[in-house]
Amino acid sequence: MAQVQVQMRIAEVQYADFVVWNPTEMFIQRIQFDEVFFNVTYKRVEQFIKTRILPELLGKYYTVPRPGYGGSAVEKM
Repeated sequence: MAQVQVQMRIAEVQYADFVVWNPTEMFIQRIQFDEVFFNVTYKRVEQFIKTRILPELLGKYYTVPRPGYGGSAVEKM
């Protein structure tokens, strides 16, 4: 759902038809854009980028071995 909501926001549309097809059947669901859901999700993604992605990109925070930890932070997860 989040991916469809983000795509609708980028495309500036109010709804999208979500379609799943296989040789024996097809499912179609119309999804309305949800501003509240988008805003909550956007804030969560923004926080994740600031606290997880940027520290790794800028300083290898999770993958560089740390003294006293016996390995990288990734191995501890």
